[in-house]
Amino acid sequence: MTDLDRALRAFAHPTRRALVLLLDDLDAGWITVPEATTRLRDASEGVDERRLRIELVHSHLPALEDAGVIAYDRRSDRIELRPPSPAVADLIELCRAHE
Repeated sequence: MTDLDRALRAFAHPTRRALVLLLDDLDAGWITVPEATTRLRDASEGVDERRLRIELVHSHLPALEDAGVIAYDRRSDRIELRPPSPAVADLIELCRAHE
């Protein structure tokens, strides 16, 4: 599987795209899972915060981490955007253009 294939798979879900854009906008470059959950919930209508956190921890964060898009420290609950590959950088710009 190529970098592009991994990136496309990671960006396939809207929650993952929203999280990556959120991370890309942060000055600190990182966020905790509880804060990310709250921000993503606030940006969406009718999303249950508990369910969103479970989906982040068990589905979305592992998918983004496996693709090399983020680093997730489970002990500190900290998520950070890794320096993007060219494919990921292009996808971030594409997502930003269509938000």
